[in-house]
Amino acid sequence: MATTETDEYILGTDREELERLRLQHAVWTEAQHELMDAGRLRAGERVLDLGCGPGFTTFELAQRVGPTGKVLASDMSARFLEFLRAESAHLGFAWIETVLGPVEELALPAASLDAAYGRWIFCWLADPLSALERGRAALRPGGRLLVQEYLNWSTMRAYPTTPACLRMVEAGLASWRDAGIAIDFAAR
Repeated sequence: MATTETDEYILGTDREELERLRLQHAVWTEAQHELMDAGRLRAGERVLDLGCGPGFTTFELAQRVGPTGKVLASDMSARFLEFLRAESAHLGFAWIETVLGPVEELALPAASLDAAYGRWIFCWLADPLSALERGRAALRPGGRLLVQEYLNWSTMRAYPTTPACLRMVEAGLASWRDAGIAIDFAAR
């Protein structure tokens, strides 16, 4: 059976979703840089981007570690990794390498990374502890795990409050629950 783009990502991997993710990244770029600063991410380091999607966070990591470093970008979407490779070539980021497959199955040499980064990945996984453990095992002694994750998603509200927004939150929570996924994984 062929894999469809909605099998890879619940919202798909088409051009419209790519642009939505680009905008979402722009909103969160400052927070990513603050996290990279707090995690002391620097030039020359080897970093894993767990669930990199089309690579917007990957490019920020690549700028930080520079050409003497390495960014390993892992995702389950061949379409997004293809976009990431094309953009990497366009930007001249030869130090980005891509890995296709579920992050829960990622096989990396022990102690091969200085840091692992994940943005909104663990809340989408049925087995987030497996992915977390694989990333941890690949960290060298003193390596850092940098995570941006949803927390207490059920409290999402809009002002003015609308019934549609409340239905969206409830539908999202039901969808995660039905899939056996813990959206508030970060709280654990």
